[in-house]
Amino acid sequence: MLFKKTSSSSRNLLTVLALALFIVALSLVILTSLNPAKKMNIFGGGFADGYKAARVQAIKLSPQLSMNQGGMNIATAKVTAVSDNSITVETNFFVDERVDGVGNTRKVTLAKDGKVQIRTQKDSSVFAEENKNFQAKINSFKISEKLPTPPPPYETKEGKLSEIAVGDMVTIQSDSDIHLAPEISAKEIDASRMTQ
Repeated sequence: MLFKKTSSSSRNLLTVLALALFIVALSLVILTSLNPAKKMNIFGGGFADGYKAARVQAIKLSPQLSMNQGGMNIATAKVTAVSDNSITVETNFFVDERVDGVGNTRKVTLAKDGKVQIRTQKDSSVFAEENKNFQAKINSFKISEKLPTPPPPYETKEGKLSEIAVGDMVTIQSDSDIHLAPEISAKEIDASRMTQ
């Protein structure tokens, strides 16, 4: 008899708990239906909202990314294709094509008054000789003289867009925000080329 009583009270307790759970669930459904604007926000707004929220948090935590919040008009990228009037580059922007409508592959054209500079790494023997001469100037330097400038490791020349090569690293400067621009109009492109 004692066993039957315990079984009955357990069953009653489970019934009460199930009923309470049903009432709570029903209350949530009713409250949600009264405010349809908040329906999606209870469980999050999906991938796009989550991605944008993650980007905001990453920008807050990264000084480098937060500097670009006022507008990004300089970028470093790798050249993947070249034509007479444009280059295609692969950037490393914090974007997702599904959310932002643009990915990291961008077409770059030169603005009407834009310029191209091509930097080529100097031959190691030439650079070593220039460094040797620089060290000699430093060793004989007098305070009354102007401090000598160290030699750059590359040669710079003005060029054309078509002279940029696939594989070059470029620094692109624009007058407008380029973060979400599918096509970039550059006022200056600096291309760096390593010698083989």
